[in-house]
Amino acid sequence: MMSAVLKFSQEHADFPVIDFLNQSTFDELIAVDLKSDRYRYVYNVDEKYWTPSLEGTYSTFFDHVAHHVIHPDDQPLYRRMADPAVLKQKLDECNGLYNFEFRAPTQDGDWRWCEQYVVGGARQNVPDDLVYYYIYDIQSRKDREEGKGRVPVHARIQLDALTGLPREKDFYTAAETVLADTRINWLLIAADLQHFKLFNEWYGRDLGDRVLSGIGQALGKIAESHDGVAGYMGGDDFALLLPAERFDPNLLYNTIQDVVNSHGAAVGFLPSLGACYSNGSTSIYQLYDEATLACQEAKKDYKTRIVFYSAALVEQTAEDYKVLSDFKDALANGEITFFMQPQCRAINGQIVGAEALARWIKPDGTRIPPISFIPTLERYGFIPDLDRHIWEEVCKWARRSLDKGNPLIPVSVNISPVDIFTMNVTEYFIGLIEKYHLPKSAIKVEITESAYGEDSNKVRDTVQEFRDLGFAVLMDDFGSGFSSLNMLRELNVDMIKLDAYFLRMEEANEKKGMHILESVVNMAKTMSMPIIVEGVETTEQRAYLMSLGCRYIQGYYFYKPMPADQFEALIADPKNVDPQGFTFKFNEEFHIREFLNDDVYSDSMLNHIIGPAAIYAWHGDEIDIVRFNQQFYQTVHVPDFTERLLGIQQYMPEREVPMLREALRQAYADRLNGSSAMLTFNKIDGSSARFLIQFYFLNDDGGSKRFYGSARDVTEIASLQHQMNLLSRFVSRTVLFMTVKAEGCSFEVVAHGLEKAMGVGRAQMEAELNSAQFYKRLIPRNESVLWKLGFKCIDMKESVTQRFMMDGTEEEPLHLVVDADYVEDPLSDVKCILSMRRE
Repeated sequence: MMSAVLKFSQEHADFPVIDFLNQSTFDELIAVDLKSDRYRYVYNVDEKYWTPSLEGTYSTFFDHVAHHVIHPDDQPLYRRMADPAVLKQKLDECNGLYNFEFRAPTQDGDWRWCEQYVVGGARQNVPDDLVYYYIYDIQSRKDREEGKGRVPVHARIQLDALTGLPREKDFYTAAETVLADTRINWLLIAADLQHFKLFNEWYGRDLGDRVLSGIGQALGKIAESHDGVAGYMGGDDFALLLPAERFDPNLLYNTIQDVVNSHGAAVGFLPSLGACYSNGSTSIYQLYDEATLACQEAKKDYKTRIVFYSAALVEQTAEDYKVLSDFKDALANGEITFFMQPQCRAINGQIVGAEALARWIKPDGTRIPPISFIPTLERYGFIPDLDRHIWEEVCKWARRSLDKGNPLIPVSVNISPVDIFTMNVTEYFIGLIEKYHLPKSAIKVEITESAYGEDSNKVRDTVQEFRDLGFAVLMDDFGSGFSSLNMLRELNVDMIKLDAYFLRMEEANEKKGMHILESVVNMAKTMSMPIIVEGVETTEQRAYLMSLGCRYIQGYYFYKPMPADQFEALIADPKNVDPQGFTFKFNEEFHIREFLNDDVYSDSMLNHIIGPAAIYAWHGDEIDIVRFNQQFYQTVHVPDFTERLLGIQQYMPEREVPMLREALRQAYADRLNGSSAMLTFNKIDGSSARFLIQFYFLNDDGGSKRFYGSARDVTEIASLQHQMNLLSRFVSRTVLFMTVKAEGCSFEVVAHGLEKAMGVGRAQMEAELNSAQFYKRLIPRNESVLWKLGFKCIDMKESVTQRFMMDGTEEEPLHLVVDADYVEDPLSDVKCILSMRRE
């Protein structure tokens, strides 16, 4: 994707330097000042080519190169394309960017093909009178086109239509040919995009395909520039083979991450890279197995996303595979069972419920600790097998216990995020309840708090489905990461569980742990929600929790986990059971004025509970922020925030200022419910952010009205929804997004209804548009119709239409009409949508 970004070099301060594509991919960068007739080599990799002088007079340089350096057959073209007398005119015609190919001599006297991009003008953010030459070595590409390269063009190799890369079988064929050159130590990288199935579910398969297409194009360019080969292995898996000493895997990681981020994806979709060296091996199958093994290891750690194959990795994997194999046999042999840990009323120890905990007991009585197998099951995605087994075993036991006349004691079972995202978990539970003829109150569902950070919408929907069906839902490990009062309101669970870990901290952190526990307990009280504290072991812990108002505890203080038959014996005695079960003491009313009491809530606790908040003052036409908390400051995240507190309306698009004032008027009129608005604020770097703000009126001091406002950053959501809405208008045509950023402009082919008529696929068309090659298909040739039309639309800020012709699959030229629509959205980098249709 052709783009240019303006940067200033400390080494060459008199020549502003731009970074075109990626600085590590070009071989030479020459800066030319047409006004002073000067040039300078800013970048010359390995001094590969013959260079007359690193700086000097450009007219002299051009004359010498054009007549004595360039290959004689290419000199006429070079003179037409690089003559200083016509440079500015050509740049104006081509929107500041054009390219051409020629042969140049190396230091050794060999001729090598080069491609030169000429960049300049305001369209590319380049100062007046400055021009930049980016020169790329394309000899390997020319060799491949002529069948002379290291990777021969094989007649049977088919490129994947989506990614533009060889599929698995053809990649192996090409890679085997490359590996035959054992003089080179090759590097094979297996790349995988974590949670890509979820990406397709969240954002849609069309956007997922665009991500795969973008990754394919990026890998293809890397392979070409490094004389290697890239392949698409299916799903979200890619492979890249290239000389080891010439490549840093971090470049590939950053490239893939940039592609994903450019499509507005959440931070959880990270690339995982596994790498291995050939070390003389010629077996691509063995190397790919080793690279994928390392890739699996990379998925385990969010900090280390690139892992190299090693013998230690094989040993660990062998141990994991043995655990998985033994676990499979254990399931079949009945070795996997569950223990019960009672949940008790804190004041008297009577049982109100229990939690089912997985246990692995071998026939000889040996117990395998959960820590020895559950993490392995989670890493390899086998945790649903364990969960489904435990769920069914618990239901079997509950049916038998009720048939014996025992009281109904609700048992909670654990549900992992993988369960939610890989199966219809509510439907599965309904099947179990019906199969064993159980009341829904017999089973409680526990979902860990960490699951809510992965996709709150998916989890929220699942929780609501369970509650609508009559199941009680518990949030496990509450307070460990994402907790807030707003999250509790949104998820609407029935009960929360806390870990007494906060009471077992070292002495230096003991007070901090107690404050955290108090904060979470008070937060739950505001929602009138029962709390279970697990891990309680001592008399002191129990007494302290009771002083906070915690009514239910689980832990060694009352009972250790026990086999189901021992639990049955306990509940068979009525003295051990509280028939009322879980209740909440509603007469402990919470008053909002408690927020003002330092003895009840500290500042950090308040920030944790109420989330991002600020106080706004409205006087006349001005709206100021007069108070704000730390959470609000972190959410807004503007470098000069404290300088932008007065007259905040001046940092908004003019058309939205009336929306802000109307939201405040409505909040003033409806003091009980307040009012909300989605508002845009401009940042100092030219970008924008969108916030959903809920306003409540506080008071009127005669000079100004004051409002409380809680804010939520919805920038990414709003931008993605907007682009999807725009796209839905053009599903039957070939549609281009024209993106304009600070670093330049580019095209993205988002729908291609004319693929058959044009005879060019979506990925290829996008690549040609962004390398200016597509215009060779137009009639007349090299007429940059789309660039000119797009910029005309953007400049005029209105829709424009133009007709043109191009070569197609039919004998006659293809007559097309292109409609350009201006996109007026400060949150979107897409500034123009071009839709092409047959005339």
